[in-house]
Amino acid sequence: MNNRGFTLLEMMVAVSILVIVMGTLAALSLGFANASELQELRITGTDEARKAFLGMAPRLRQASRASVNWAALPGDRVSFQVPVDLDGNGFAVDSNGDIELSGQMVIERDRTDMNGDGITLSQLVFVDDAGNVRVLANDLQEEPVPAGAGDDIPDGVGFWVTPRNGGLLLTVRAEGTTRRGRVFTTTVSEFIFPRNAN
Repeated sequence: MNNRGFTLLEMMVAVSILVIVMGTLAALSLGFANASELQELRITGTDEARKAFLGMAPRLRQASRASVNWAALPGDRVSFQVPVDLDGNGFAVDSNGDIELSGQMVIERDRTDMNGDGITLSQLVFVDDAGNVRVLANDLQEEPVPAGAGDDIPDGVGFWVTPRNGGLLLTVRAEGTTRRGRVFTTTVSEFIFPRNAN
């Protein structure tokens, strides 16, 4: 009967193989975790942008083209009015045939914490003609708009409106940060054409 055990060399080879296998598994696990985290940030950013467009698009499509603040665009604030039935006749047109419009409505980043939730520039809000504030999206990039910004959305700005071909190109840029501090940005744009000519 042979009572001989493992030699030191055999033990070192076995431990080395185990270390290599464990290191490979750890690297794969870390890679999957990072990919999962980036995918989650991408989904969150896209969801925030989609929420913003679901709140903005119907209102801006109804907007009176003449009431849009074209002179102040491109910029991070769009104001407009929509047709409403003010005199109760069932139509958004008065007895003279003129279109009846709501008061001024605004879509902009929440510069002054209008809704009192403690969140400012990273939040996109809609302010109706009665002054009610509704949050359209969170987690926007927070940089202030630089002076002399052109048609393209400036770096770091989370909401931008550019007049284009008689309509509005709206861009929402959301961002998130990984556990390691890497910033991930999601940019979504949509072209909206206000339907009402007056």
